[in-house]
Amino acid sequence: MGLMRKLMMGCIPDGVKTLVNTTEPHDSPELMNAPITLTVGASYSVSWTGDVPTATSDYIYPFRVYGGTSELYDMCDVRIKKVDSSGSSGYINISIVARMFGTDIFNDIVGFPSTININLEIRFTVTDVTEKDGITVYTVTAGFYLDDYKITEISDIKNTVDVGEGLKYYDNLAGTFVIKKLS
Repeated sequence: MGLMRKLMMGCIPDGVKTLVNTTEPHDSPELMNAPITLTVGASYSVSWTGDVPTATSDYIYPFRVYGGTSELYDMCDVRIKKVDSSGSSGYINISIVARMFGTDIFNDIVGFPSTININLEIRFTVTDVTEKDGITVYTVTAGFYLDDYKITEISDIKNTVDVGEGLKYYDNLAGTFVIKKLS
């Protein structure tokens, strides 16, 4: 029985901690209850689930996460805009740009049914923390997920501005917005 218990305990994940979980829109930066402290090995998921915007031809942000010491910097975000409709087929083309520390993780146009509810997610892991030019530089590997499928992943992404110890603020559209610490 002891071996079986050890095997079962080994299968239990380290524990996912939810840092933000809201369905309310936030038009301006909202302070997190538990900011994201960027340490080597820490992994996070930032996701938004909601309806595809059918009326916008300007970029809107389903979510943004900010860091900064003396001012806020947009460090993790997804922006979308309607590019065009495919006429009678009922599809719309949406431009999606996912960014981490100012680097594009994904930048493409995707076709969706006009009534679809989508999930947009950035998952990132901190791989290194160093000092350079008076700021703490974080190196991350970040992936973009669309409806729970990994679309792309980029390594060696670094911040170029002072984000302090981590990411502290967010804003989001109406929908389900969740930030989780994965490890």
